[in-house]
Amino acid sequence: FEHINRKLDILMKHVGCEMTEKKYMDMSDEEKDDYDEKHPKKEKEEPEE
Repeated sequence: FEHINRKLDILMKHVGCEMTEKKYMDMSDEEKDDYDEKHPKKEKEEPEE
């Protein structure tokens, strides 16, 4: 069970990232500020080519 849950978790996180990026783009500045407070940005790593 453990590894299935982990895979699902990783999948959900991946999908979640894609979703929030799209939502984030549609947000107003106020909403972005609010979001950033709730979800402090991790240091962005170099984008993979």
